[in-house]
Amino acid sequence: MANSHDYRQFSILYVDDESQALKYFRKALEKDFEIITAENVADARKILADQGDDIGILVCDQRMPGEKGTDLLASVRVDRPGIIRVLTTAYSDLESAIEAVNTGAIYKYIVKPWDVRDLRGVLLRAMDFFIVQRQRDALLREKLSVLQRLMVNDRIRSLAVLSAGLSNHIRNSMSALKTFLDLLPQKLHEEVPAGVLRDPGYWEDVWQSAQIESRRVLQLVENISSLVVKPNERFENFVTPPEYATKAVKRAQTGACKLEVSCEDDLADLKVNLELADRLLDVLLKKAVSLNADAGSVKVDITGPVTVWGTPGVSFQISGDGKGWREFRDEMLFSALTPGSTGVKDGGLELLSAFFIANHHGGDVALREQDGRTTLRLTLPNDPLAAERPPTDPNFLDDLFEMFELQQINA
Repeated sequence: MANSHDYRQFSILYVDDESQALKYFRKALEKDFEIITAENVADARKILADQGDDIGILVCDQRMPGEKGTDLLASVRVDRPGIIRVLTTAYSDLESAIEAVNTGAIYKYIVKPWDVRDLRGVLLRAMDFFIVQRQRDALLREKLSVLQRLMVNDRIRSLAVLSAGLSNHIRNSMSALKTFLDLLPQKLHEEVPAGVLRDPGYWEDVWQSAQIESRRVLQLVENISSLVVKPNERFENFVTPPEYATKAVKRAQTGACKLEVSCEDDLADLKVNLELADRLLDVLLKKAVSLNADAGSVKVDITGPVTVWGTPGVSFQISGDGKGWREFRDEMLFSALTPGSTGVKDGGLELLSAFFIANHHGGDVALREQDGRTTLRLTLPNDPLAAERPPTDPNFLDDLFEMFELQQINA
């Protein structure tokens, strides 16, 4: 059955030290294929480095000065296994060709001198094989991308159920503890005679500290359910990067902290789920403001296009000049109980939800060191469904929660 493959979509690279052979090869086949030629292995390696993504077939002569054809084919098998490899050789070199076939280094070998019709037939079948192989790989990547989203969605739903249950149980226990703390001073005065306590101020400090920590835990519990995002595959909104960031900056503006946006011109629109996307940037900017201690300046630099998992996208680089930025580290990204001045009551959980939203949109949230400054970097693809993320490690969340436990023990 006839196919509709475009045989000129990808090139054939022919390597031979005989200039006459190069001319003959091009003349015989240039009507059917895009032909690139090289006179030696070194030149061929340079062409592969620069144009390898556009080359479908590599045809190489065996006997050449310096490296042999099989040396080049063997290295291409490792570096670019998708390229179809063909060896041309004289009868006297058949042993090399047979060895190359047996080791899997080549697709076929062609004995010189060629029969043009046979050579054309071999190359047509090889290009068919290359194109079908690429289509198969693209379909496999698409299926893995769908599986990736299903896995993340399932984990997010599980987190939502877990958070609801934890909130209920912890809230009940903490409410009872808070009631006990509220009644403690009165009961202490009623049941302990005056003057018996050696240091009343000490017990007053203990009570105050317990009140502060109980309020902190209760506030954390109140935020758990609201922080867990619900996945939504409907990416129906288009936003321009500067408008998207500017609106988020207005919502995050607070106190003496100034938020500034700079954006490159002519950036393509982002396709998003607007409710989740707004939540994502709100969380990151809230974290940035807290690191600045509500003072100084937070900058949002928007650049692009950048490559996000194999597709064009936009980068949002958020940085500040507060002390908290200098102390911020990777391990603090998702810790809900981070100690020290960089700690935020519920910042770890919020950043965890931001990570999932970015991941759901085919993007990433990460810390970067740039020009001696710590930068919180968000990357989003213009089209979430075009991002070719690798499959999620099934143990990813287990490893993440294990990290939480270690941080809480060390806190």
